[in-house]
Amino acid sequence: MLSTIETINQVVNDFIWGVPAMVCIIGVGFYLSCRTGFLQIRKFSYAIQTTIGRMFRKRNASDGALTPFQAVCTALAATVGTGNIAGVAGAIAIGGPGAVFWMWVSAVLGMCTKFAEVTLAVYYRETNKEGDLVGGPMYYIKNGLGKNWQFLAVLFSAFGVLTVFGTGNANTAYAQYFTGESFLKSADKAGYRLIDTAQAYGNERGVGEGIRTDGVQREELLVVSKVAAGHKTYEDKCRGFPVYDGKI
Repeated sequence: MLSTIETINQVVNDFIWGVPAMVCIIGVGFYLSCRTGFLQIRKFSYAIQTTIGRMFRKRNASDGALTPFQAVCTALAATVGTGNIAGVAGAIAIGGPGAVFWMWVSAVLGMCTKFAEVTLAVYYRETNKEGDLVGGPMYYIKNGLGKNWQFLAVLFSAFGVLTVFGTGNANTAYAQYFTGESFLKSADKAGYRLIDTAQAYGNERGVGEGIRTDGVQREELLVVSKVAAGHKTYEDKCRGFPVYDGKI
């Protein structure tokens, strides 16, 4: 079963992170940059002034609005994750120093893509029954392109599913199903050093046994875990951690 998952995952990865992804990311970013006159470069100083430059000035916000500080924190929380940190290190390790150049190219062009995405989401957003503002690709496909283009929503959902599999969650599901020990040993042999688990997966003991017996030095591994969503308060979260020998 593991070999089947690895084969499917490899095919999806080759498609998503291969030439098609490169053409889409760089091509769309370059097209939007040309149409906007490279807005991300012309207005870079303005963007810094209105985000980081103002994030500590305004303390209060009106109903339904965010302070500059809240907006910056929300944007960072939605953008920066373990993939941004481990992904850069992995790209350099696999592709060499030249990978940094392509990361810079995709970042500069991606700034304009992100600008277009956010602008469309705000322009075509709606107010739901609860009075909250909602927006996103599904809304600007529906409100901006009309019924004849709603098939793009189906493609968006399909590509989203492929992205989930392509980022390795198929392997994570396999690890959740089994104890995690044998899977972890195979991952360590393949060169993985970031172990992402969670209390809700129910495989923490297997992950621990795998780390203890796989022969890789503990200092080489970065283990990330999450407390189950049912723990809402600080005290609940503390009780959610497993305790061994009287220690968390």
